[in-house]
Amino acid sequence: MHGIRGGGLYAFEGLDRRQVYKARLLQQQYQQEIQATLAARLAYVDRQPDRIAITLKGGGHVVDHGDRLLTQSGRDPEILAAVALARLKNWKNINLTGTDDFKARAWLEAARAGLQVTGYVPSPALRAQLEKERKTMLGTPAGGMSLTPDATPDHQRNAAARRWGDALERARQALLNEHRAAQARLAELRDIDITKLEKDLAAEHGGAEYRAARQAFREADAKAKAAGLLTRKRAEAQREKAWQGFLAVHAKALAVPAVAQRLADAQRQNREREQLMASLLPIKIGVGEIEQWQREIQKGRNPEAEFAQVWQRRKLKPLQRWQELAIAPVFEADAAGERARLQAEADAAETLKVQARQAQAQREIVAQQKADELLDLMNKPGLSAAQEDALQEQHRFYTALAAGLDEAEARERAANPNHAPRPR
Repeated sequence: MHGIRGGGLYAFEGLDRRQVYKARLLQQQYQQEIQATLAARLAYVDRQPDRIAITLKGGGHVVDHGDRLLTQSGRDPEILAAVALARLKNWKNINLTGTDDFKARAWLEAARAGLQVTGYVPSPALRAQLEKERKTMLGTPAGGMSLTPDATPDHQRNAAARRWGDALERARQALLNEHRAAQARLAELRDIDITKLEKDLAAEHGGAEYRAARQAFREADAKAKAAGLLTRKRAEAQREKAWQGFLAVHAKALAVPAVAQRLADAQRQNREREQLMASLLPIKIGVGEIEQWQREIQKGRNPEAEFAQVWQRRKLKPLQRWQELAIAPVFEADAAGERARLQAEADAAETLKVQARQAQAQREIVAQQKADELLDLMNKPGLSAAQEDALQEQHRFYTALAAGLDEAEARERAANPNHAPRPR
């Protein structure tokens, strides 16, 4: 076994619900946030009174014995997990045992994590490697992304950045704010041992009756343990009777309204603390996802297709918190814009229809006025047959226009003396 005694990087993977549950087990054990990268590698967590055994995805085991961390084979995933656990335990210094190869790899990862290492003297080449990595990190502004040359046209990169850059950054900041708020609230909430609190409250409020019942049970218990073969059965029965009496007095003391309220408040505080602890890991995972996409966009990748697929399937697979903050607002704005565009087109079409109806009504009014004028002319005496026929034809034409026909239909009907105008 290879060991790290108190005294790298994972490629990020999405977590399913089982992994989140395992990460919560570790959070409860260490009362610290679990790194998303460590949570992504968890396969099994076995909590025992004297140790915590962790099985990693793809094989590998790390066992926490309290004052030392042991790895099964000394492979890189085990080293990374052991270093992450050392940081959870707030160790500042570690001592390495094992093969020289294991020590070299463990020293490098521990140094990256800011831990002081004893039990191994690194080679100049290993120190140079670490120094080179640190200079590379210092060369990139905090929170910034390093760009590498590629063949992606600038306009494609810029289009993706314009559409998604601000949305992703706003979502990242919102998650970081949620994370800080959760941590601040956690700092205000202490973890309460409910069993101990019940005992203390029962003793405080049970009075003499509680103390007498407790003493009676202790005496009966001592007699039962010391009883011989012939008297043991009777002594055990008396102990059970004393125990039931003590439980009744205990329950009576806890039923006092003030006591019950204190217990309810303590349980509520513990539940809130557990919920806050459980919320920290998904937040960190979301921040990691966003930062990964920010790097991909800077390299020229456009996330449109992936994000659109997530958005289209949101009813089958609900959005994660970071997706609600980063993806949803963009597509909701798109949908709102499309609705506004369609509404504007509908409004414009309706306006044209109204204008057309108004213009037609005006034409019909003018045509009716002209038909009335022609009718007055037709009633004047002294008209020749040709004049009367011409006036009648004009009258039929304007009457047809007044009835809503177009000019072609109106001329056709005006030319036929026997064809009355179509009713309006």
